[in-house]
Amino acid sequence: MFQLKSLIAAIILFSAASLAHSQEEINFTDEKGLKQGRWIKKFENGNILYEGTFKDDKPLGEFKRYYISGKAISVLNHYQDSDSADASFFYPNGYLAAKGLYTGKNKTGVWRFYSEEKKEVLICEESYSNNLKQGKSTKFHLNGNKAEEINYMNDLKHGEWLQYYANAILCIKSAYKNGRLDGSFESFFANGSKEISGSYQKGVRTGNWNFYDENGSLRKTINYINGRPTNDNELIKQETEYLDMLEKNGGKIEDPAKTGIIW
Repeated sequence: MFQLKSLIAAIILFSAASLAHSQEEINFTDEKGLKQGRWIKKFENGNILYEGTFKDDKPLGEFKRYYISGKAISVLNHYQDSDSADASFFYPNGYLAAKGLYTGKNKTGVWRFYSEEKKEVLICEESYSNNLKQGKSTKFHLNGNKAEEINYMNDLKHGEWLQYYANAILCIKSAYKNGRLDGSFESFFANGSKEISGSYQKGVRTGNWNFYDENGSLRKTINYINGRPTNDNELIKQETEYLDMLEKNGGKIEDPAKTGIIW
């Protein structure tokens, strides 16, 4: 009987010690001020803000952050003995928003971005090097057709620029050089007929710009010198403002990086 009581007492003491040890390991900072082991932080309402494991102040393995609602914002899987991590981000509705690779705090390699309106529908695919866009960026309509193709060099648009309507008809064809429009520019109506043709030089409209109707007939020619039309009547002003709008908005196609959706 004495032995049984002693055994029970030992078990209770061991369990209490184990529990105390486990509690001590949560949100533990060592004598050097470095985070170690399991960490959990919470919002004032008691929901988890983030949870994960640290080793010498660096995240290790799976690390999660949450909205105050309790749904996940992000899940990062940190590689052991590396500063790289696979990352997934989520919209408040729970749909996947983006995924890719971090090296340190920098996006690296191919990143994919998804619609907030339709679950796991790809709207953009971009390549990064040291957190800078590098190489081809492709955006997609919700039906899967390409919406835009453009190249980047050191985070600046550089190379051919193509935009498409949702039915895959070409919308805009031009090119960038070091972040500025440079070379020929053509835009098209949704029926495929030419709308505008002209040229840029270092981001400035130059020479004759032709404007057509949807039947393909030339309706106006405007000559630009150093970005300004040589004539300045009301109709020419309207066409110039339309071109200004295309430049400002990055073409006719809504940017999915801003809206999360392309119609």
